Formats: sequence, structure tokens, C-alpha cells
Amino acid sequence: MALKDIKDIEVGDIVRSYNVETGNLTSNAVTEVIQKETTLWIDLTLEGNQILTASRNSLFWTEKKNRDEDVPYIRDIYGLQFREANLLAHGDKVLNKDGVWLKLMQRSFESHEGPRYGNSEPIYGIMVANDHNYFADGILVSDGPDGLLEDTMIDIIL
Repeated sequence: MALKDIKDIEVGDIVRSYNVETGNLTSNAVTEVIQKETTLWIDLTLEGNQILTASRNSLFWTEKKNRDEDVPYIRDIYGLQFREANLLAHGDKVLNKDGVWLKLMQRSFESHEGPRYGNSEPIYGIMVANDHNYFADGILVSDGPDGLLEDTMIDIIL
């Protein structure tokens, strides 16, 4: 097991994945790498002060809560689902690579500007065979075009 910047991921790399139906860790090949640009981010602060910066539409595996509002969930399985970062709320829990649910402590919407961000910044998404997910900075996310900052670390299998 090793870590690799998402910007350096290549088609054919094997990433650590998670079978949401069985709860088992798996290994799957990257089938596509996608690069886009955005200025709109969400900073997610998790238990232990871990901060993950993602695009608003990045999907995180989370426990479903009973909410009054009518919020769509994606791939609802056994009371768990992938949910867009901009729909996560304080207290939602996301799954880390050790199988521990980490509570979301804070979510902040950002239109990042300044030396690090400029007017826009590249984001990277990857498509993954079979389970269609991977661990980004140790947190389970769905594959797809909505991405993460270039310094996000992805669990790969050597």
C-alpha cells in the first residue's frame, strides 16, 4: 500500500476501494482520469481536525440520517449512501480507510482566491472499475468527474 497525489494517478493504477454491499476492502483499476477547473470548494473538517477540500459535488460515503428536508441520496444501500459534499451537515459521518466513521465537525463553502487558488484551480477526478469508489486522504469517495485538489493523496496498491 502506498499513497499517490491524485494529479499523478494514471489509467491502470490500482486503488484501494470498498465494496459497499459486503463492507470489504477491494482493489480496482483506474479506468479514466479527469481534470477540470473550479473556484468553488467545500472545506470539510472532520473529527481529529482532518480537513478535506473537495468540489461541491464530490460524493462521500455517509450514514443516512432521518432529516425533515427532502434531500436526495445517491446509491442508498442499507441506510448508507453517497452524498454530495454540499449536502453534508454537521454531525454526518464519513467512512475512513480503517473502517472508522468520522463525524463532520464543520463545513464551509469557499470561493477560493489568493496565491494558492487564483481565479481557478485544477481539480482531479478518477473513474474506478467495479466498486466505483476510492479513498481520498483516507476518506471513502465515489468515483466521477467532480474532483479534489491536486495534493489530495489516494491509496494505491503497488
